[in-house]
Amino acid sequence: KENACSHERFAISGATDYWGATVVCGSPGEVANDFTLGRADAFDYMMDFRNEFNRNIGSLNQYYIPYKHTVWANVILHSEDQLRQRVAWALYQILPIGGDLSLSTSGQGQTTEPWLIYYDIFVRNAFGNFRNVLQEIAYNPIMGRWLSFTDNKSLQYGLGKGWQPSYPDENFAREVMQLFSIGILQLDVDSTQLLNEQGEVIPTYLNDDIQNFARAWTGFRARLNERGNMMGGGTTHGDPMY
Repeated sequence: KENACSHERFAISGATDYWGATVVCGSPGEVANDFTLGRADAFDYMMDFRNEFNRNIGSLNQYYIPYKHTVWANVILHSEDQLRQRVAWALYQILPIGGDLSLSTSGQGQTTEPWLIYYDIFVRNAFGNFRNVLQEIAYNPIMGRWLSFTDNKSLQYGLGKGWQPSYPDENFAREVMQLFSIGILQLDVDSTQLLNEQGEVIPTYLNDDIQNFARAWTGFRARLNERGNMMGGGTTHGDPMY
């Protein structure tokens, strides 16, 4: 159906007839837009700002980046749950993505909403189970873009399509162990390194483990952007991959 959010005149006039359109809100805690409250956006102003900014800076990507920082700073400075916000920030230091990650092939994909949806994983799970955090980031489409396992294909799949032999991307498979969870060396409860009988450090995983993990992280795809209130192009970078 046609998206009511795209009809500016509704927001201005306060009309309640949305031509039968459906306003879909899919983010956790998100509420529907109420056009009867009047116009709430500054689209024209921001377009003027963008044009002026690009004349001076010459980079549309740099234009998008401050948005997410502004929203984030406003939330953490005024939230009453300061402990949750601090834990969320600490978790993000362990499981980061690039703040300048482009989500579109045109290079104009520094959209704010998908990045904030990713950060909210840590806010929601600040006092929860770390396993749930890992699961959510593993299904998150911008993590899939950042560590290049979106649309990852198995060797067998490629051969079946008649492609040149190509093994699955091992980027996320490695980092989920090395950086996000168990690290590279086995440790004792006091964080000292464990040693084998020869006095050598013991690795937590081997190349075989990376290859097996890479096989598991194949077939993930971003969902089509079927709702009009999500920033982005043909795919949504807010909903979990499938």
